[in-house]
Amino acid sequence: MLPVTGAAVLLRRSVARHFAAAVLAVLMASVCVNGLLIWRVAVLRARLAYLTEDRILATNAKVLPIVGNDLDGKPYTVNYARSAGPTILYVFSPSCGWCRRNLRDVRELLRVSSGKYTAVGLSLTRDGLSEYVSASGLPMQFITDIPPSTVMGYRLGGTPQTIVISKSGRVLRNWRGAYGGEVRAEVESYFGVHLPDGVGTRQ
Repeated sequence: MLPVTGAAVLLRRSVARHFAAAVLAVLMASVCVNGLLIWRVAVLRARLAYLTEDRILATNAKVLPIVGNDLDGKPYTVNYARSAGPTILYVFSPSCGWCRRNLRDVRELLRVSSGKYTAVGLSLTRDGLSEYVSASGLPMQFITDIPPSTVMGYRLGGTPQTIVISKSGRVLRNWRGAYGGEVRAEVESYFGVHLPDGVGTRQ
């Protein structure tokens, strides 16, 4: 074995110090990265809450009449005060697959609620609307071409969505999504109806 010189000892100590410093730097970087990830997760959770709960009109929220156009392009206003009773506002898009799957259930809901509620179908787009209305057979007044301010005011987005609004313009109930699972159970209980299909079934 070769003798260990003073220079070799100093070199080993220097290497050990640099190695420890490098390990400490890696650990500190890991802590910083983990902290950044935790912060990003918190931000994403806050955004998700905003896009779900915060963006759905709460019960008893006050809404204004909806101004848009009917199927013929003529101006039409949904005036809740002039309705015989509460209004079922069914929000959909003609190209929405979940809306198509929801058709039989919506037909049954409108059949049972006829005479008690006024039904209005609100399409978020005119594209394909005439064909959709002809094929759907939904007995309701349709309105479209609504301004962005109404979309924001009613916090509309995903379809289908069912909003029950009183004659005074207050939100009584608000469901987002097709009639399956918890939404299905709540809709059946609220309206006293037995829905025939549910999500994922044919028209």
